[in-house]
Amino acid sequence: MIGNRALTVLIAAVVIALTATSGHSYVGNYAVAPGGTPNLGNLWKVAAEQGAAGISGMWQGMSQAYCGAGTPASRCNAVQKITLDLRQTNGKVTGSYTCAYGNMVCRNLNTTGKVVSGEHRSGNATIRVLMPDGSTCRFGGRFTGQTGIGNYVCYSGGRQIERGTFRLSRAM
Repeated sequence: MIGNRALTVLIAAVVIALTATSGHSYVGNYAVAPGGTPNLGNLWKVAAEQGAAGISGMWQGMSQAYCGAGTPASRCNAVQKITLDLRQTNGKVTGSYTCAYGNMVCRNLNTTGKVVSGEHRSGNATIRVLMPDGSTCRFGGRFTGQTGIGNYVCYSGGRQIERGTFRLSRAM
């Protein structure tokens, strides 16, 4: 039976042998031509772009309205199925929003919306969605890996018209 240290040495030897026979060396997943110098500036740029894509993609889940101050009694515990299709570039977020029936119709029958502004930094996101009726909803929360969780507040005419929580999962 091979120990962990011996296995590590064996794998390293195989990688070195394969690299030597190809005539290329590798930095990360990038091949460097024989005699070439790795362009670390480009590697850092690629890594930054991959990290900047943080919350890009389709997020699906549920929202639930609070009961009490800031939400009409008729919307108490209203649950909707929501989707955020997000695109992130250098921390800025744009995209679209959809809403479908959960246990109640979407507020004011707003089944779509446009992400008009948003930011994502260090896992924290703030996203503002403009609805067809002219109201806006601000989603704020923590997006880590495959999960987004937080609160939302909707406004119309300068006043709060609904608030609640959301929980999203990255669609596969």
